[in-house]
Amino acid sequence: MLFSIGYSDRTLPQFLYELERRGITQIIDVRSSPWSRNVPFNAKQITQWSERAGILYRQEGKDLGGRAEITLDHPDYLAALERILDAACRERVAVMCAEGRPEDCHRTSDIAASLLARFGIVTRSICRDGSDEDVTDTLQRVPAGRIDPLIRDLLERQPSLF
Repeated sequence: MLFSIGYSDRTLPQFLYELERRGITQIIDVRSSPWSRNVPFNAKQITQWSERAGILYRQEGKDLGGRAEITLDHPDYLAALERILDAACRERVAVMCAEGRPEDCHRTSDIAASLLARFGIVTRSICRDGSDEDVTDTLQRVPAGRIDPLIRDLLERQPSLF
């Protein structure tokens, strides 16, 4: 199963609670720069607390980050999506970024939309209030201009998905 979560202003215990209650055993950091003013969410600190919590931590921001310099149809981008899918076939995975509101983050408008359009995979967006929803619902709140035209076109060709 595949989730999407932003740490935003969550405390580490709040963040871990959201992961634990969903049985998430791997987080994939999709930030272009894996540092934060919210100190527990700097890559070095994540490596430490995730290991103690029994959660595998990986970084994919180079290819999937919001400021990555590759397009959403670039072979490296597609390979990173496939690595996420491979992991999600074996365990519960959360794609992580900083933005708390999933509709405001590239992990929804780029990554989850790409997974939906290309592979028919519906991620679950973990919302700031602790609820979660299908990304198809989250995408309804994303302004059309924030979704890459290539991905929007793929989604519109499959109206049953979006």
